[in-house]
Amino acid sequence: SATAIVAGLMGANALIGEPLSREKLLELAIDIEGHPDNVVPSLLGGLCMTAKAASHRWRVVRCEWSPEVLAVVAIPSIRLSTSEARRVMPKAISIADAVTNLGSLTLLLQGLRTGNGDLIADGMHDRIHEPYRWGLIQGGRQVREAALEAGAWGCVISGAGPSILALANRDHAGAIRRAMVRAWEREGVASRAEVLQLQQSGSRWKALADRSSNNTDSTAAGGN
Repeated sequence: SATAIVAGLMGANALIGEPLSREKLLELAIDIEGHPDNVVPSLLGGLCMTAKAASHRWRVVRCEWSPEVLAVVAIPSIRLSTSEARRVMPKAISIADAVTNLGSLTLLLQGLRTGNGDLIADGMHDRIHEPYRWGLIQGGRQVREAALEAGAWGCVISGAGPSILALANRDHAGAIRRAMVRAWEREGVASRAEVLQLQQSGSRWKALADRSSNNTDSTAAGGN
């Protein structure tokens, strides 16, 4: 839904001469989606931290991501609704778990900035949502173990699932991709996996020549 919202806003803005700034498009995208989690990186690209400030404005901070850090995403054929993934979450979390996760976040951000695999590994331990959600993903724990054994620094549930995300360096990314697919195969689940590098430029549009005629009129096409 986030990419569809961003593409619609970008395309509409382009068609009317781009009167809206990137900041205004961001506001509209968050309002439509209801939260910033996915529309912010879809629009801006890169690694983004987002929070609602005391002024009630959304604040977005771009964080550095080392080009040495690659993501391996395994996408299974099974489905898991966001509502089901939310249903298993506890109504409250302990102070200890909250503090642990905040500490992990600081390690993860520094690891992503520097490409330090040890920091990334320590920073990818979660105590707030993953303990409750791994059981919803058929073969998920086995896929995680396979990724770690193949050299991943860390492996987590992507969003609410069921896709699974591993972070690694270039030397291990291909082996991790194959290991994750094979692990799901052993659990009777078809899947595909991709090795991805972070897209830093964000959404953009470009004019395409109208191929239905010989003229050079252009039409707007949404990006990303």
